[in-house]
Amino acid sequence: DVARCCREENRELWVTYCPPARSEQPQHQEVAVPLSTGYVPSPLPRLALVLGTETDGISAAMLEQSFRAVYLPMYGFVQSLNVAVACGMLLQRLFDLCPEARGVLLATLGTEF
Repeated sequence: DVARCCREENRELWVTYCPPARSEQPQHQEVAVPLSTGYVPSPLPRLALVLGTETDGISAAMLEQSFRAVYLPMYGFVQSLNVAVACGMLLQRLFDLCPEARGVLLATLGTEF
Protein backbone atom coordinates (compact mmCIF):
# COMPACT_ATOMS: atom_id res chain seq x y z
CA ASP A 1 0.00 0.00 0.00
CA VAL A 2 1.65 3.21 -1.22
CA ALA A 3 -0.07 5.48 1.30
CA ARG A 4 0.98 3.30 4.25
CA CYS A 5 4.61 3.20 3.04
CA CYS A 6 4.62 6.98 2.67
CA ARG A 7 3.37 7.43 6.23
CA GLU A 8 5.98 4.99 7.57
CA GLU A 9 8.77 6.81 5.70
CA ASN A 10 7.48 10.27 6.66
CA ARG A 11 6.76 11.19 3.03
CA GLU A 12 3.91 13.18 1.57
CA LEU A 13 1.94 11.30 -1.08
CA TRP A 14 1.42 13.56 -4.08
CA VAL A 15 -0.65 12.45 -7.06
CA THR A 16 -1.14 13.89 -10.50
CA TYR A 17 -4.64 14.81 -11.48
CA CYS A 18 -6.08 15.37 -14.92
CA PRO A 19 -9.81 15.89 -15.35
CA PRO A 20 -11.46 13.13 -17.37
CA ALA A 21 -13.20 15.51 -19.78
CA ARG A 22 -12.44 18.99 -21.10
CA SER A 23 -15.81 20.22 -19.85
CA GLU A 24 -14.74 19.45 -16.27
CA GLN A 25 -11.52 21.47 -16.42
CA PRO A 26 -12.64 24.31 -14.08
CA GLN A 27 -13.60 21.70 -11.48
CA HIS A 28 -10.06 20.28 -11.24
CA GLN A 29 -8.91 23.44 -9.49
CA GLU A 30 -11.07 22.39 -6.54
CA VAL A 31 -9.38 18.96 -6.44
CA ALA A 32 -5.78 19.80 -7.34
CA VAL A 33 -3.34 22.70 -7.27
CA PRO A 34 -1.21 23.77 -10.21
CA LEU A 35 2.46 22.86 -10.09
CA SER A 36 3.51 26.51 -10.10
CA THR A 37 4.94 29.23 -7.88
CA GLY A 38 2.90 29.78 -4.74
CA TYR A 39 1.45 26.28 -4.68
CA VAL A 40 4.58 24.21 -4.05
CA PRO A 41 6.18 24.40 -0.60
CA SER A 42 9.82 25.36 -0.32
CA PRO A 43 11.85 23.57 0.79
CA LEU A 44 10.29 20.63 -0.97
CA PRO A 45 9.16 17.95 1.52
CA ARG A 46 10.09 14.29 1.23
CA LEU A 47 7.47 12.99 -1.15
CA ALA A 48 6.34 10.20 -3.41
CA LEU A 49 4.82 11.30 -6.70
CA VAL A 50 2.23 8.96 -8.23
CA LEU A 51 1.25 9.33 -11.88
CA GLY A 52 -1.88 7.71 -13.23
CA THR A 53 -2.38 5.83 -16.45
CA GLU A 54 -2.73 7.74 -19.70
CA THR A 55 -6.33 6.61 -20.13
CA ASP A 56 -7.85 6.71 -16.64
CA GLY A 57 -5.44 8.72 -14.50
CA ILE A 58 -5.22 7.83 -10.81
CA SER A 59 -7.90 5.92 -8.96
CA ALA A 60 -10.41 7.68 -6.71
CA ALA A 61 -8.98 5.72 -3.76
CA MET A 62 -5.44 6.98 -4.49
CA LEU A 63 -6.72 10.55 -4.82
CA GLU A 64 -8.52 10.23 -1.49
CA GLN A 65 -5.37 8.98 0.28
CA SER A 66 -3.10 11.64 -1.18
CA PHE A 67 -1.67 14.57 0.74
CA ARG A 68 -1.68 16.79 -2.35
CA ALA A 69 -2.99 16.49 -5.89
CA VAL A 70 -1.17 18.51 -8.54
CA TYR A 71 -1.54 19.22 -12.23
CA LEU A 72 0.57 20.84 -14.91
CA PRO A 73 -1.10 23.98 -16.22
CA MET A 74 -1.42 23.43 -19.98
CA TYR A 75 -2.63 25.72 -22.71
CA GLY A 76 -4.04 24.89 -26.10
CA PHE A 77 -5.62 21.65 -27.19
CA VAL A 78 -3.57 19.16 -25.17
CA GLN A 79 -5.29 17.85 -22.06
CA SER A 80 -3.19 14.79 -21.28
CA LEU A 81 0.33 13.61 -22.01
CA ASN A 82 2.16 10.33 -22.38
CA VAL A 83 3.09 9.20 -18.84
CA ALA A 84 6.86 9.26 -19.51
CA VAL A 85 6.65 12.79 -20.94
CA ALA A 86 4.44 13.95 -18.08
CA CYS A 87 6.87 12.48 -15.52
CA GLY A 88 9.81 14.34 -17.07
CA MET A 89 7.86 17.59 -17.16
CA LEU A 90 6.67 17.20 -13.56
CA LEU A 91 10.17 16.49 -12.23
CA GLN A 92 11.69 19.36 -14.21
CA ARG A 93 8.96 21.69 -12.93
CA LEU A 94 9.61 20.61 -9.32
CA PHE A 95 13.36 21.20 -9.76
CA ASP A 96 12.69 24.62 -11.33
CA LEU A 97 10.44 25.61 -8.43
CA CYS A 98 12.69 24.09 -5.75
CA PRO A 99 16.30 24.14 -7.00
CA GLU A 100 17.57 22.97 -3.61
CA ALA A 101 16.03 19.55 -4.38
CA ARG A 102 18.59 19.09 -7.18
CA GLY A 103 21.41 19.37 -4.67
CA VAL A 104 19.89 16.68 -2.47
CA LEU A 105 19.47 14.42 -5.49
CA LEU A 106 23.07 14.94 -6.63
CA ALA A 107 24.40 14.31 -3.13
CA THR A 108 22.40 11.08 -2.98
CA LEU A 109 23.59 9.86 -6.39
CA GLY A 110 27.20 10.93 -5.96
CA THR A 111 29.35 12.19 -8.81
CA GLU A 112 29.13 9.02 -10.91
CA PHE A 113 25.85 8.04 -12.53
